[in-house]
Amino acid sequence: MGPAGRAVDVGETPIVAAEREAREEVGLDVQVEALVGMYLLRGGGWPDVLVHVFLVRSEQGTPSVVNSNEVERVEWRTLTELPSPLLPDARVALEDWSCSKRGVVRTVTRQVDFPAWEAG
Repeated sequence: MGPAGRAVDVGETPIVAAEREAREEVGLDVQVEALVGMYLLRGGGWPDVLVHVFLVRSEQGTPSVVNSNEVERVEWRTLTELPSPLLPDARVALEDWSCSKRGVVRTVTRQVDFPAWEAG
């Protein structure tokens, strides 16, 4: 489970992409207030990805699933109610946000857990 948004279009800034993705995926017009951090995801057999996480505000509207191909559901939860596992960037970004950190730059190593294989 992770936050909405995941793609920056060609010629788009990360801030514009975050505002667009919120509108397209959960139907909210948001304004970016701060950069929580930039997280370089490495490892796990996947290409490296730089993730920008922003603190945003929406003055009106209720989030809802706009595109069910990209978002399964939208829920408000406290930090202690979040499901496990979270995507590594979401987990680290939430830790940074909860400590009021801003402008963090970190490398996050993906941990890949393979299910136990049982011989038949």
